[in-house]
Amino acid sequence: MRECYRASLMSDFKWRRVFALLATQEPPLQVWIKWVGSDTNEPIETPRTVDERGATFGDLGWRPYIAIEELFLRAYVERPRGSKQSRYQAIESLRDALKSLGKLPLESAAGGGFRITGHLPAVAPALSDEDCDGLPTPFDAFARALFSAYPDWRGHARLNEVHGGQCLWVEVPPPPEADMNGPLWISTAGGEVTVGIDYSHSHFDWPPDAYDDVLEHIRDLLSERLSVHGQFIGEWLSSAGTGPAERTIRVGELRVSRLRVRSWHGMHNRDETFA
Repeated sequence: MRECYRASLMSDFKWRRVFALLATQEPPLQVWIKWVGSDTNEPIETPRTVDERGATFGDLGWRPYIAIEELFLRAYVERPRGSKQSRYQAIESLRDALKSLGKLPLESAAGGGFRITGHLPAVAPALSDEDCDGLPTPFDAFARALFSAYPDWRGHARLNEVHGGQCLWVEVPPPPEADMNGPLWISTAGGEVTVGIDYSHSHFDWPPDAYDDVLEHIRDLLSERLSVHGQFIGEWLSSAGTGPAERTIRVGELRVSRLRVRSWHGMHNRDETFA
């Protein structure tokens, strides 16, 4: 284990406090955990039984805290288990509650959520063209096109095992002035290219056509021709999407209480509240 990680950031005491807080949430939250030695993270309901060294994680039984590489809390979850219907879980106030526990390795993550890092993996080499060749066709060609346009992003990329095949996963941290919830992320899971930014994500085919070009979409996000907006009802996200930065955004529901707009360099950032 020591050869795979360069640092451990969470003690048993910190994990116990985190899970004790999560156990108080109603309805029960769904979390994702990446276990030491695993290439993927798996959804699991928040454990209700915790002790000094570990917790009981549903059907998995008792696991020690030291076995947790990362814990993810996402805004969107699938309810019920196995259903493709997504549901939003309000986690913004929970982030503040976790911060009140003390100094935790807490950071924003892709998909409008955040993560707590238990162990920092050893630094992996940047993704090579040979690595990209391991992706299924046509996403090997997409990866080469992406890294031809943004060579520095190789260092933010990795290959993940999904349903027995390889997929590309890229997380690019935004500039501080963007004030975004997590990185810009790109995935080829599910037989399509998905690009996520702040609370929004969009799906694309590859190869592109004249009306649906993922690389053009990325360029427009980075140049701030596109901004991302989210409409909230209280803490709950009602809708999110991207659109021309200069466009007037219409609020979709009378109950919407807050409009959040973000762009890559922060030029179009704003927050509006409605009575």
